[in-house]
Amino acid sequence: IWTVIKRVATVSSDQLKLLTDAVHDGFEMNARPLQKVNGRDIGLFCPDDDHERYYAAADH
Repeated sequence: IWTVIKRVATVSSDQLKLLTDAVHDGFEMNARPLQKVNGRDIGLFCPDDDHERYYAAADH
């Protein structure tokens, strides 16, 4: 499960360094590359709505 948040939260350089120092595991880059959607549903949860809506994502 991936959580994507619409509202951007900003942090200072000092806050970022504190977080990085606390969780640094020795890897410089550990994110995987983008993958095709391959027909999977992408869900969008809207807390103001009464239900979760699903949107088909286009394969890029």
